[in-house]
Amino acid sequence: MRRNQPAMMLEVLSILSLFAQLLAQTPLKPSFQVVSVKPNAHSGFSPTTLGMKGNRFSATGMPLRPLIMQVYSLRDFQIVGGPDWVNTDQWDFEAVADDSAVLSLADAEHPERPTPGSLMVQSLIESRFQFKFHRERRELPVYELVVGKNGPKIKLSGNGLTRRVGRGEIEVRGYPFAYFAYLLARQLDHALIDKTNLTKPYYIKLEWNAELRAEAERSDRPSLFSAVEQLGLKLEPAKGPVEVLVIDSVQKPLEN
Repeated sequence: MRRNQPAMMLEVLSILSLFAQLLAQTPLKPSFQVVSVKPNAHSGFSPTTLGMKGNRFSATGMPLRPLIMQVYSLRDFQIVGGPDWVNTDQWDFEAVADDSAVLSLADAEHPERPTPGSLMVQSLIESRFQFKFHRERRELPVYELVVGKNGPKIKLSGNGLTRRVGRGEIEVRGYPFAYFAYLLARQLDHALIDKTNLTKPYYIKLEWNAELRAEAERSDRPSLFSAVEQLGLKLEPAKGPVEVLVIDSVQKPLEN
């Protein structure tokens, strides 16, 4: 039976209204007011610098892949696809936000959450590089961080905040345990799943041998895995779901 035209129009309007509501519920990422992206004049030879201060973001000699890793909080193994140039071509970025903005690339207390600054750089990448992607969960090798059989050998922190990360060293005081787990994960070649159920702020100092093989023989520091065990914790190899970002398309930007 043929449906009457007014009924069809009401149905179409209803669908459009629902679509508009869904769009309204999807928050737009903040963006910079002024952006400059240029190929680095000495691409392949320039040292990479990256910084965000006040309302300004700058990066020199920065390939796109590590920038994506930084602002989308990803490790290298979490990025799938993309042309070779995202790994090799270097770019110079300059961007300025509103005068009142005070931006940062990471939130020390909640490192898994994007900051307004990192969201702005995401907007920059997505608009200037026509960056399209989707996310998937894949079963990949992981490390599970668990408490050892004799319990953790770490102390609750006193007053004050300490955060120091260097070659073969992590020291944190006053931050939730999840922040230490985040910093530890940045040192590993697989994703880390925290199964310790530790949540309070602890004082943790982790030192391990991060030297090359020839230099490692002269070091008195333990391996990373042994150093973690000295804290009463343990890294256990396993397999688990890991979120990956799949690059659908990306283009070199026009110079401006």
